[in-house]
Amino acid sequence: MRLVIIIIAAMILTTLLAVADLAPPTASPDSAQIRIDTSITPTPSSRFALYVDRLEINDGHLHDTLNVMFAANGNSLAGFDLKLAASSDLIEILDIQPGEIYDSCQWEYFFAGPVRNLEGKSDYPPVLWQAVALAEAVPDQERPECYGFDRPASLLRIIVAGATREILEDTTIPLFFFWEDCTDNTISGKSGDTIFVSASVYDYFGDELPDPRNLFPTRRGSPQQFISPEQSGRILREVDLHNGGITFRFVFDTTAAE
Repeated sequence: MRLVIIIIAAMILTTLLAVADLAPPTASPDSAQIRIDTSITPTPSSRFALYVDRLEINDGHLHDTLNVMFAANGNSLAGFDLKLAASSDLIEILDIQPGEIYDSCQWEYFFAGPVRNLEGKSDYPPVLWQAVALAEAVPDQERPECYGFDRPASLLRIIVAGATREILEDTTIPLFFFWEDCTDNTISGKSGDTIFVSASVYDYFGDELPDPRNLFPTRRGSPQQFISPEQSGRILREVDLHNGGITFRFVFDTTAAE
């Protein structure tokens, strides 16, 4: 009987540890991590705005969750296909989890994972992930119709980690939207016959962009060639995309100097 109790206790402990590993980390009050407010709304000419959190780290250690937020001024979405990249392997994307819209609306499908085989590809970042989600195709009583909220809400939660205690100056690592082809960073309309693509892309860290002559890969948004005259009514440039990132602040260690 005692052996059975020990085995059951071990199983419960293993389950709790697994859940703790999967749960998105949150910064403790004394972690010296400052989340910068990026409350953004679509411009008058756009229906949607997506923005990645910006974060400052003062203690050299990163283990946090950055949101990809969605604002729509009352407009609806029924799915998205996003690609997000980091310009340095000093940070690692551990996982991308669905945000509030997917969870609260009980959408039907979600996938997120790293894009493989990037070695040797020119103009590609060292870290690249894709995330895709779709709303319930046929709403019912268990999963009623739900296509977003009348307020900003998270589409994704990006779990990141890194440690840069050796830096000798402030170091900024952008986390940005990235395009490999025309399907990247698109939003599906509620009707199912309309796709919304980038109208504007905003960078806040001044990171070098790829050659503007390249159609793909790019950080500059969907190229004009993507929208043919025949598709002009079904593919609309009405998404503002705001890149984010992480700034590691150099803090001089006075104790080490002594």
